[in-house]
Amino acid sequence: MPGPKTQAEVIGDFEGLVEAAERNAERLEGSDKEYLALKQGLAEIKALKAEQEALTAQRQAVTQRFNAAVARTKEAAITFRLLVRAKIGHRNELLVHFKVAPLRKRAPRRQVASGARPELVAEPGTTSG
Repeated sequence: MPGPKTQAEVIGDFEGLVEAAERNAERLEGSDKEYLALKQGLAEIKALKAEQEALTAQRQAVTQRFNAAVARTKEAAITFRLLVRAKIGHRNELLVHFKVAPLRKRAPRRQVASGARPELVAEPGTTSG
């Protein structure tokens, strides 16, 4: 018979053991020390499980606050970068320090060697259209 695997199964197993011991207390005389150790261990496990669940809820709340703070800060960063761009200038290379791309002149187009546009020619075996 396989043993319990999940935390809930383990707790249920211990609770069942304590209940069985309480129902058969007269047959288990002299086992008070072991019974108390089992009962105290079960109480400790339940308290730790409750603390674990409280911390999980607290972690979720902190995560929500964290995500809200990130969203607010993203908005502030956008506003700040716009202000930096306005103060420094749209073409100033210092903008790269603020992770803003400055406006730059476009690179000239490359010219075809003959100076004329090459004609579009369909490859043999293909149809255009």
